Amino acid sequence: DTVLLLGCSTSGCIRATALEGMQYGFRVVIPRECVGDRTLAVHEANLHDCHAKICDVLPKSAVMDYLDTFPNAAKKARKA
Repeated sequence: DTVLLLGCSTSGCIRATALEGMQYGFRVVIPRECVGDRTLAVHEANLHDCHAKICDVLPKSAVMDYLDTFPNAAKKARKA
C-alpha cells in the first residue's frame, strides 16, 4: 500500500506523518510541489532528510503520471 502525502508544514505534520507511515509499513510518497513550510530553507532541508531516510520525494508530474496508469484514480485526482 502507498500513501501520497500532501499538505502544510513540511517540518512538522508532513515529516511526522511520513515517519509514521513508514513505521506502519506503507510506501510514502511526497509530491514535492504539494507540500510547504514557513521558510524555503526549512522546507528544502526536511524534504532532503525525508527523501534520504523515510520516503520518496518526487515531482508532482511523476506522481500524476503514475496515477494515470489507474484511469479512475487519475480522473478523481485531477478534479481535486
